[in-house]
Amino acid sequence: MKDRWISTLLILSLTLLTIECKTKNAGSEPYRFRLNDTTWDVVDINSQVIPETPERPTITIDSTATKVFGSTGCNRMNFNIELRQDQNEITFSDGITTRRACFLHPEVEQIFLENLNKVTRYTVKNDTLILWGAGKTALITLIRNSKN
Repeated sequence: MKDRWISTLLILSLTLLTIECKTKNAGSEPYRFRLNDTTWDVVDINSQVIPETPERPTITIDSTATKVFGSTGCNRMNFNIELRQDQNEITFSDGITTRRACFLHPEVEQIFLENLNKVTRYTVKNDTLILWGAGKTALITLIRNSKN
């Protein structure tokens, strides 16, 4: 009887410990996990819907959170970023792109790059990343790429 009681207590303790660890890990660095090492597809720039095509702009933030790379929809791009996750702040700087001629939607690339330089903060909710400018202006809306 005593052995059964000890076994039951041990199992109960391990179960509670496992639940506590999972709860603590689920809340640790929620934005880093969701923001970094994920490819995001641009779906909206300044309230203009970007069609789902292979030429849709994308960004990927690297795991060290100091660079972002991706596509403007035509050219490859690379930016330095400053990321302050505790305040949901992000800024893009020193951007470089390739210089291919863009025939399908050259205006998308221009508008995307202009707005990327105006970004000051971000929010992540579920599979959506919103890049905000000054005030309450949503500049760029992105969704998590389905291949992640």
